[in-house]
Amino acid sequence: MLTSAAAAVVVVATLSSPAAAAPTNPANPAPSWSGMDTRQWTAPIPSPGGVAATMPLDPALSLPQAARAERQVYGTIDQHGAPAIATSAVFLPHGEAPEGGWPIVAWAHGTTGLGDDCAPSTQPRSERDAEYLGHWLDRGYAVVASDYVGLGTPGLLSYLNGPATGQAIVDSVIAARTSDLPLSPTWALVGQSQGAGAALNTAVRATELGAPAGLDYRGVVATGAPANIEHLFQWGGPGFPPVNLPTGLNLYATYILAGFREQHPELDLNSLLTPIGREMVDAAETLCYGDMRDKVGDFQISQALSRPLRTP
Repeated sequence: MLTSAAAAVVVVATLSSPAAAAPTNPANPAPSWSGMDTRQWTAPIPSPGGVAATMPLDPALSLPQAARAERQVYGTIDQHGAPAIATSAVFLPHGEAPEGGWPIVAWAHGTTGLGDDCAPSTQPRSERDAEYLGHWLDRGYAVVASDYVGLGTPGLLSYLNGPATGQAIVDSVIAARTSDLPLSPTWALVGQSQGAGAALNTAVRATELGAPAGLDYRGVVATGAPANIEHLFQWGGPGFPPVNLPTGLNLYATYILAGFREQHPELDLNSLLTPIGREMVDAAETLCYGDMRDKVGDFQISQALSRPLRTP
């Protein structure tokens, strides 16, 4: 029987609202790695929260409200419990930092895709995300925006995997504070859609993971959060759900299946997939949101499975 990470026809109940949907972006431009392509990594991996490299973020990827923007490579732990690297962007407000440093908002981004080219620190921010982040910068908060483990770095992003994403987010804040940046230990979480789920999962462990490094966690804001996915997805199978879903929900389902397949190869998810299902899940590993939306088209996740996910 598949467990919670196998989660759902995606979120028929919760991701169907406009607030939760990822923006319909065009195909991603070529990524900018700000001088360091992190898709392959042969250098030592730092301990969780340790900094492997810091470089100025490509100015084309910064925000008008940021006086300084950096891209960081840092150590974390992946969905397999193994040491891994992740990347983040760090934005500092204009003006002089207050005594003790700028308080931090850790930004948890929404769905961009699973492929390395989808990493937010390598792409211009969407109009909506730029507005969100600019709002916090204008109010005197630094923004630390993790790409999550496996996005733009070795391995595959484990989509909607709360523990792995939470670890990566907290480690991004720890890493930012160990650099030569005027940052306060006081921090909070803000997330949207996929990132809202990540933020809520992070909030559960924020003090546990951050306090040893001196972080002072204050709270979370989560909008459009996916929920109850595992309760829905366990019923997936041929012809279920018995109604046509919007393209976005079918797309999310392929990302979920791709992430689950990578994390649990012992369950041989491929043996449950139809040929078209296998094609879609394979594509989900590399295509960013805009391209994957085009790929999915009229495909329904009920066509992806040759037998039910739920077994006795």
